[in-house]
Amino acid sequence: MKKGLTLLLFFAMGTGFLFAQRGFNVQLALQPGASFLSGDWKAGSDGSGNDYAYKKTFTFGFEGGVNGGYNFTDNMGVSVGLIYALQGQNYKELVVTTSEGDQILNNDISLSYLKIPFRFIYSTNPENSISITGYAGFYLGFLAGYKQTMTFAGTNTFGGMAETDVLKGKTATITTGSGSNSYDLTARPFKTVDFGLTLGAGAQKRLSENLFLFVMLNYQMGFVDVKNKSAQVKLSASDIRDIYRSTDPNTSVNHRNAAFGLTIGVKKCF
Repeated sequence: MKKGLTLLLFFAMGTGFLFAQRGFNVQLALQPGASFLSGDWKAGSDGSGNDYAYKKTFTFGFEGGVNGGYNFTDNMGVSVGLIYALQGQNYKELVVTTSEGDQILNNDISLSYLKIPFRFIYSTNPENSISITGYAGFYLGFLAGYKQTMTFAGTNTFGGMAETDVLKGKTATITTGSGSNSYDLTARPFKTVDFGLTLGAGAQKRLSENLFLFVMLNYQMGFVDVKNKSAQVKLSASDIRDIYRSTDPNTSVNHRNAAFGLTIGVKKCF
């Protein structure tokens, strides 16, 4: 009888361990990494039909948030989350040499989003202390804020006077040696909604029966050109101009978000 009870106890413990990943779970995660915008940012033509293009530099990106998941088998599940993301693109200083002198240009774009990722998740044997896990899905991103800073300087720029243009919210602020002026924008120059693919792969370490530490690589690729080409700036009541003018080489360039990072977090199963 005692032997039978012992076997029953071991069976119950083993069953509880085996099905520990089934049901609901919550994941808290942070993701430092790199951020990108596809397409070149251009600065006019050299007169021979060749556009000057800024070279991109490393742009730090960061995400953090919470995911709620449900495992319908030991190995497979789904999740939905709420993530705050900082991304964008920085560029190297561009020097354009003309017969009138050098023109020095710079451009930085910072974007922030609230993202809702939807993911299908697969993990290997949950009985192991360390298991392999991965996911595929898509995300919806809602623009929370942005800032674009463009600087112009050089001997042939505004009589040698430097200018800084800052687009933020619904305002364009232009600063020169003579002071600053702010103008209203009819809309943000970046679209309010982004949509894309998210992929991840890595490993998770069982810390206890229902608690895991996971480390994963994540790649995100946006499908939407995030520029809002219909945005305009009001220089006066009668002078309203397109931000992306027909003569601007950037008007025809698509900018899509992308991100790559290392996700570190914990998962609690219930």
